[in-house]
Amino acid sequence: AVVSTQSTGPLDDRTGSTNSVEKLHQTISLASKVNPLLKFEVFIHKSDSLNENQRQDSIREVTHRISRKLINIGLQERINSSLSFKTTSIYDHSIFEAISMVCQQLLVSVIQPFESLLNAFVYSNKMEKAFIFDIHPKIFVATDNCNPFEMHTYELCCDVLDLISDFVCIYQDGEAADHMTWSTIKLTDCRLHLRQINRTLALICIQQAADCDVSHAGILEYNFQLLKDGIHRVLEVANM
Repeated sequence: AVVSTQSTGPLDDRTGSTNSVEKLHQTISLASKVNPLLKFEVFIHKSDSLNENQRQDSIREVTHRISRKLINIGLQERINSSLSFKTTSIYDHSIFEAISMVCQQLLVSVIQPFESLLNAFVYSNKMEKAFIFDIHPKIFVATDNCNPFEMHTYELCCDVLDLISDFVCIYQDGEAADHMTWSTIKLTDCRLHLRQINRTLALICIQQAADCDVSHAGILEYNFQLLKDGIHRVLEVANM
């Protein structure tokens, strides 16, 4: 499917990639004739049985094979500027992460302001990580730059969304969560905070147990309200 200037499609890593690479080559060739500015996000799917080294080897192999085909038809400039590869699986959250990265490329007008707001929020409240999620597809629109991205952290946040969605369905007769939805989940070593921003967006952040202070709960809520107001202003300016 082509989304704006991005083209996304699954590339199966288990069923032998010969046919998949050939189809990818044909897709790039035909699409480039229609729009030379298209960018292609390639998902190498069903990679759950591979370790990290094998995944990187798979990406290198597919990149090498498609690069040779593109060079043969005079599209070598597409290799570095317009092609990006990601390994994905439906058995973990890698598919949601990959789609999140693609969607963020279409939201350039709001990503930097969102990241700045999240950086200030994380620093002021001693958070380990914070995400702005699009609730229903479970993709993150933005995250802070204070700490590196880790998959297990992202998976925890997705689990929070699933849990809250289940409770909302039970107690609100199947209706979607509203802008007042909030939750704090206590785990052994951390706290997971969810605060709804509007009908489609929510903040989810992780705080280490050692940094939690009940006496600062009011400050946390005040800072969240400032973050929420800032996000609303960014969306208004961006006309979104």
